[in-house]
Amino acid sequence: MGRKIKRYIMIMLLVVMTGTSLKMGAHLGEATEVFAKNISAKKNNTGKTQNRQQKTADQAQAEGKKRTIKDIENKKAKQKNVEKKNKKIRIMGREEIDEKEETNAGDAVDKKENGSGEEPEDKKKEGETEKEKDNEKKEDETEKEKDDEKNDREDIEETDKNQDQEENEEADEGENEEDDDLTFVSNEIIKQVEEVELYQISYNEPDGKNGYYIKKPQVSLKHISPNGITKYRTVNGVGDKQEGILDKAGTECSVSDRFMEGKNILEVWMEDANGQVIGESESRQEFDMDMLNPKVKISVPQGFRAWYPEDVPLSVETDDGARGSQIAEIQCKIGDKLVGRTENSTAQFQITEEANSGQGVLVHVIVTDHAGNRTELADRVCLDKKLPITTIEGIQDYLITSKPVNVIYRAKEENRMKELQAGTSHEDEKGNTTQQNITKWEENGKEKSGSQTLSKNGIYKLQVLAEDMAGNQSKTEKQVIIDKDNPVIMHVEELDGKYMKEFQWQYESGEWIQDFTSYTYLMQLDDELYKPGEKIEKEGTYTLRVSAEDAAGNTGEARAKFVIDHTPPVIRFENVAEGETYEKERTVKIQTEKKEDYIEAVKINGKEQKLKKKNTDSYECKLDEEKEYEIEVRAKDLAQNETVSRVSFRIGAEKSILQKIIDPVKRTFFGGKDGDKDVSKGDINDEKETEGGYLLWKITGALVIGSTVCIIGYRKKEYLKNLMKKFRK
Repeated sequence: MGRKIKRYIMIMLLVVMTGTSLKMGAHLGEATEVFAKNISAKKNNTGKTQNRQQKTADQAQAEGKKRTIKDIENKKAKQKNVEKKNKKIRIMGREEIDEKEETNAGDAVDKKENGSGEEPEDKKKEGETEKEKDNEKKEDETEKEKDDEKNDREDIEETDKNQDQEENEEADEGENEEDDDLTFVSNEIIKQVEEVELYQISYNEPDGKNGYYIKKPQVSLKHISPNGITKYRTVNGVGDKQEGILDKAGTECSVSDRFMEGKNILEVWMEDANGQVIGESESRQEFDMDMLNPKVKISVPQGFRAWYPEDVPLSVETDDGARGSQIAEIQCKIGDKLVGRTENSTAQFQITEEANSGQGVLVHVIVTDHAGNRTELADRVCLDKKLPITTIEGIQDYLITSKPVNVIYRAKEENRMKELQAGTSHEDEKGNTTQQNITKWEENGKEKSGSQTLSKNGIYKLQVLAEDMAGNQSKTEKQVIIDKDNPVIMHVEELDGKYMKEFQWQYESGEWIQDFTSYTYLMQLDDELYKPGEKIEKEGTYTLRVSAEDAAGNTGEARAKFVIDHTPPVIRFENVAEGETYEKERTVKIQTEKKEDYIEAVKINGKEQKLKKKNTDSYECKLDEEKEYEIEVRAKDLAQNETVSRVSFRIGAEKSILQKIIDPVKRTFFGGKDGDKDVSKGDINDEKETEGGYLLWKITGALVIGSTVCIIGYRKKEYLKNLMKKFRK
């Protein structure tokens, strides 16, 4: 370790000497020449002494030139290391000096003084020095710069002393004056070197990634040398330039306040009293700063408060500024799940995870730049692909019932319900339609329910419609028919008590059975199955029975009793007979044989008579005018069978006594009383056939009777009178 320390001391000496310019080298050469002249003047008296002095001067001059050249080379190597690593060389304490390294260092000095000038060995040592220098700088970079500077000065002074001591010990014991001159030359060189000691730059290492500062660096500059000045220039991120000067030894300034976002540059150099730049004193340092987090904007098509029925595209836009380090990565996460990542400044991610319990999924977007700045945004994306669940309970679809029903409407939604409607459309027997909606809902977790009681007759169309916030719809429909009434059977009662010529049922089923529902029916005629459309012509009394049952279980029945009759009615004339002549007035009576038959019209001598009562079964009129009469009568029964009957007779003058005597006798013996015979279509002809056969017998009988009456005696006139009255009656 001791040898390392000694080597570092020598290197530091060379570094300090490098801070001098070529001008110092020239001064050093001049000083050497002056010293050589002085030595020559002093040794003119003695040839031996002069030769030694000349030799010493020549060696000193050669050594000075070598050192100047070597100092320049070491300065260049040092500058390269400073620009590359921005670190200071630290010198460790002298306590651990390695004896081997001291010996090697002493040998090197001896060789230089003896003028051996072995160039290969020097180059070899220089190469080793450079390698060791780099390694040691890595190990000791954490020590403080101020301690390094102090140690440097102490070590230089100690090295100079040791070097002088070694040079003095190696000289001949008798040549003390020559040694003093060499010491003077060394001190002169050190003095010149110390006058232009290089400045110091202090700063902290980058605290971000990729060599970026995410906080403002602390950069300071210190001027050390009592001679010369240190100048510096700063260029900030926007290109603004500022310059400064340090001209007093030990002065220090901070340039951190001049730095801002972006690339900042610090340029430092030294100038001598003449304003000339001291060779190899220039340095340039860059400080890349990115202290701002990236700006991030995230968006979805309809905003984060909207609900979506399909996968949602999430767009990400970033901005790291013109002077920022720019975007390194964009990540999208849902919890610990990585949705996607990209190194671009914009991105789009598909959100496929659905919401739960009305809460959207929390999506995190993390954006980092190359300096390590990080911005994180989070928001909820509401995705709902599931339809609400709707049901109608309490009935079966297309139910037909005669009883009231209780209906329950239910709707279930995993997230948020936007709209819920339920109710019925009711159509009554007359076709009128009314709407009845559910207005009160009960909640049970994620489910809502409402109830309704249906009791009126009619057709009910039930519906429940649910829509969630994403626009997903679900609809359930059912139908129920309530029919509490029995089927209505029509047209059957119309037949009850009716007379008809024939029977045939010609109605369609929909015309004579009325009901909300489907139905079945049974038709019977006198307890036998009757097929609608069948014709019945047989006369008689019949009973028709029809029964029906609807889908609700309601039943209905209708009965009718009717008569089939195709025989025309019979008309009877009273107090008149066909072809008879009647004295004075005559009352005519007309009557149907059956009371259910009725006289529709009566005509006397072609003139229609006014009936006192419509559809009457009898008619009566009084005729007293002496003339011929014809009475025509039209009658119908309930089956609309029709009959027309006529009778002709004459009303003449009053008869003589003889005619009055003969007529009763004639009626007694040949036909009875006037008007006892019924006159009809069949009787008239029979009467005409027998009239001639009985005429002679009637005349003969009348004569016998008349004679008898005369014989009995005309004296009993009263008796005869009474008898005549009797016959008249």
